[in-house]
Amino acid sequence: MERAFNQVPGVVSATVGYTGGTLPHPSYEQVSTGQTGHLESVQVVYDPRKISYDRLVDAFWHDIDPTQATASSATTARSTTLPSFTAIRPSTA
Repeated sequence: MERAFNQVPGVVSATVGYTGGTLPHPSYEQVSTGQTGHLESVQVVYDPRKISYDRLVDAFWHDIDPTQATASSATTARSTTLPSFTAIRPSTA
């Protein structure tokens, strides 16, 4: 998912990780058991002069398969639930 966002013009950066859960720094293996309570997440920083929020949401849904309850990314067979998405506009001041 990070790679897909980084290829979108107007995206400054994309960072993937986990949110929530019971462990402070879980590994992929721990999260994929479904027992830590974590969700996969992606944080996207973007330039609103170059890309709209709507386009970012389109990119997000294009990269996941929402018909697969346990597969978050269309390009990988992860056993986590659908990822959360946070878009941040950098300060233009």
